[in-house]
Amino acid sequence: MKSNKAFADSCSELYKVVGTDSLKAKPLKDLLKSKFGKIDADFTHASGRPFSALQLLECVESELGLTTRLSDAIRDIAKHRVDADHKVLITNSDKTNYGEDFDALCTQLTLAANALAKAVEARVVLRPKQI
Repeated sequence: MKSNKAFADSCSELYKVVGTDSLKAKPLKDLLKSKFGKIDADFTHASGRPFSALQLLECVESELGLTTRLSDAIRDIAKHRVDADHKVLITNSDKTNYGEDFDALCTQLTLAANALAKAVEARVVLRPKQI
C-alpha cells in the first residue's frame, strides 16, 4: 500500500466487515441483561435516544473489565474510513508504505476481538453462575 488513499480505502472496506453496520445491538443487549443484570433503561441516553451497537459493545467491555477494547479498534478504523469516503485525499506522500499502518490496525482489531472472546468465554460461558 503506497498511498494514503489506498490506506483509507482499505480501512473503508474493513469497516464494512467490522464496523457499526455489522454490530448487532440485540445480542449485546441480551448479554448485558442476562449476565450483568442490566435493564432496558440502562441502554438509553438522558435525551431518550437509544445506545448504538458500538456503545453497547463498550458497555460489555466495561462490564468485563477489558482494557484492550474492540470498540477503540473499530473507532480507529472508522476514523480512516471517513477520510476515504468524505475527503479528497492526496495520493502521493513522503511515506513509502502504508501497509504497516494497516497491518497495525488489523493487529489491534484482532487482539481486541480475541480479548473480548476470551473474557466472554471465561466470565459468561464457563462460569455463568458466578456473574
